[in-house]
Amino acid sequence: MWYLELITAEKQRAKDRNKNAGELVRPKDASIQGPMGTAERQFSDAINFIKEEETERLKSLQRVLEENRPMERDRDSPLGLIEALLVGLFRAPQMLFRVFDRVKELLESEALGDEDQKLLQDKSSSKKD
Repeated sequence: MWYLELITAEKQRAKDRNKNAGELVRPKDASIQGPMGTAERQFSDAINFIKEEETERLKSLQRVLEENRPMERDRDSPLGLIEALLVGLFRAPQMLFRVFDRVKELLESEALGDEDQKLLQDKSSSKKD
């Protein structure tokens, strides 16, 4: 009986392929779903379930690691020192580029005009009072 269902479903899948201009029709997408289509659908469902479970597990691990960072819990521990070093190594270039950009911006800026100078002096003198 199983073989008969398999052969019938595969013949129908071949007909479906001819209707789709020769494009491959997967067993789970065939008009008659035989044993191979059922197996493929179950396998696909199992893979999706595992994928969702692993995604949730990854999110849980990320949440735990964010809450319990070694650098914040015990900075003098080996893991705390390694994390602090790596964070420093990764963030140092960013900080340098930001400093260079700010210095470049300040060098390209113009000197304050008389009105702006007067406005700043008025504000600073009013804060002192």
